[in-house]
Amino acid sequence: MQIECELTYYCVDGIKYSCLGGTFGEISAASDLSDCKPCQEGFFCTSHPGPPSTRVDQAACGESYLYCPSASSKPLPIEVGHYGTGGEFAADIGNDPTRFRTSQAICPPGFYCQSGLKHKCPAGTFGETEGLVETHCSGLCPRGFFCPENSVKPLPCSPGSYSTGGAAECTSCEIPLTVSMQSKNSMCRDDRSCCFNLFE
Repeated sequence: MQIECELTYYCVDGIKYSCLGGTFGEISAASDLSDCKPCQEGFFCTSHPGPPSTRVDQAACGESYLYCPSASSKPLPIEVGHYGTGGEFAADIGNDPTRFRTSQAICPPGFYCQSGLKHKCPAGTFGETEGLVETHCSGLCPRGFFCPENSVKPLPCSPGSYSTGGAAECTSCEIPLTVSMQSKNSMCRDDRSCCFNLFE
């Protein structure tokens, strides 16, 4: 007696084989490995020792620190200093895109990346290199400079202002209009005392 090859399997010379991990079976009586189709990106498709997969979107990739390219048999971990990309299709149907990441990218300057997620460097810090993983990014903004959120490089305080380090913005000295621009340009900008020096 012959039995038709079941869904998720293919049969050759009377022997039944499971569709491989990363693929799924969508037809009965399949006769070749090519009848098993690749799993959709953002998902993974398991096989032996468990049952073969039956759907192109068998299982969601999972946590934010995982990603699944097309034909994945299991989720892949996002590398340190990287973040997950893709999965925007999930938002269109009301799902969280971070559970359906399809690839990874290195964290760009001005950001730090943890658990597969990209975050802006906080105000008062700067991130001048890619692949950063710490919340303080490349470090605190130095004295005499300011660093708004997402800064790549520290920005110098303008004449007539100062900062003492870790500043999101510089503090104005409230200089009288009688002080010349030349005096403002020559003042130090890394301490509150710089303001007083203008009046000496």
